[in-house]
Formats: sequence, structure tokens, C-alpha cells
Amino acid sequence: MATAEQLRRLLEMSELPNVTVRVVPFEAGLHLGVLPGPFITLRFPLNADAVETEPPTVYPPNR
Repeated sequence: MATAEQLRRLLEMSELPNVTVRVVPFEAGLHLGVLPGPFITLRFPLNADAVETEPPTVYPPNR
């Protein structure tokens, strides 16, 4: 469970232009993002307007 301080920090960080906060609902079940270990962030090409075509995706190798 997140504390009020953690939530305030997320809100503060979400104001940065290079930060996007995404929330996985508890009902979605176990998400690989909560497991310990290495991960790779996959980034996709920008379109002609310099906007991401897809959001970055976290890929956990060897899982």
C-alpha cells in the first residue's frame, strides 16, 4: 500500500515532461513490474511529429 508521501512524490514527478505515471489495477493480478530482477525498457520510434508511436514497454528477460 502506498503512503501519502509516496503518492505526493508520484504526483510531483508526474508533472515532469519526460515522466508518465501509469497505474496497474490490483484486479489485473500479478504484474511482472513488481517482481525483483533485471529488466529492459523497449522504446519505439517517434513519428514524424516527434511523438512516440507506442509507449515504452518493460521487458523482463529470462522470465
